[in-house]
Amino acid sequence: AHDDGAFIDTALHSVRRQDLREWECVVVDDASVDNTCAVVLRHAEEDPRISLVRRDRNVGLAAARNTGIASARGEFVTFLDADDFMFPSTLGARIRAARSDDPRVAGSWCDWASVDEATGLEYQPKRAGSFDTIDYLTGGGENQVISTSPMVRRDVMVSLGGDDDDFRTAEDFEFATRPFRNGFRLVYAGGVG
Repeated sequence: AHDDGAFIDTALHSVRRQDLREWECVVVDDASVDNTCAVVLRHAEEDPRISLVRRDRNVGLAAARNTGIASARGEFVTFLDADDFMFPSTLGARIRAARSDDPRVAGSWCDWASVDEATGLEYQPKRAGSFDTIDYLTGGGENQVISTSPMVRRDVMVSLGGDDDDFRTAEDFEFATRPFRNGFRLVYAGGVG
């Protein structure tokens, strides 16, 4: 999060209403000067599964995400930008899809939908998914990769070095190609997350 006080309350409410009860939410504040931290701290007081890590200077998405990876303790990691939100069943669906005896399965992914800024948590996507479940690896000529769609085992994420700090944009797309280039795959969890 960076100066996302207008959106982060909705993002955190969406995490707190997940049907999966066992999760942790590490909010990395990338040197905000607005009320972002105050909103996060209010949520953290109400729900101990939420924690705040503050950066003293703005370092950008890749470095902030790597801070979150280093602070996370769970088996899987997914990202949620402060101006995004999750549907209530997405974490559970992605965890169930990602659990596999196949060591090549590094995690799962879901479809996503772009919504207007004023959209609330009761929004329902009008179709099954943004890309109608095309192959994640090839993308059918489309970039399906946004930071919130893949959920990846933390050990795989760490072994692949996390996000590349040299990228100021498209760091999520660059990282999402790395598991494939290293013999891993993601399985489709179904639906819009």
